[in-house]
Amino acid sequence: MDLTESEIFTGIHTLYSRYNWHLDIGDTDGMLALFLPEASITQPGPDGPVTASGAGGVRGVIEGWHSNPEQRGRQHQVTNIVVLPGPDSRPDQRSVRTFFIVTDGRDAPPSQLIWCGYSSDVVVLTGDGWRFLDREVGIWGPDAVDRFRAEGA
Repeated sequence: MDLTESEIFTGIHTLYSRYNWHLDIGDTDGMLALFLPEASITQPGPDGPVTASGAGGVRGVIEGWHSNPEQRGRQHQVTNIVVLPGPDSRPDQRSVRTFFIVTDGRDAPPSQLIWCGYSSDVVVLTGDGWRFLDREVGIWGPDAVDRFRAEGA
């Protein structure tokens, strides 16, 4: 299927919008449907990044987020979506980098900014639209700046 760059960007943007919507309303199954069965997700841990793989591993991460009572009332907002060729230069695969902010509206108004982060992902076009193959989320700071500068992107 030949897609224009605009169609690719719109489809990938829709993936991220759905991801954040399902995340913020606590819809684990809705989020899991946006990942390929063999997907992995990497997130910050107390001793460095932690990766979970496969449908069961990804489900465990998502359920952990949704079971956190502080998650209720938080809102994730994605900005600066950058779509690049995928690591294998396949037409059905893209690398995507984003910034995001997380606000907490439990004591609103006003909402409070909780943290700023980034994602660095690989997405694949399927018959059901774009899906995550590898998802990495992290906290934005000097270490992330140094890493991405060194990668040249």
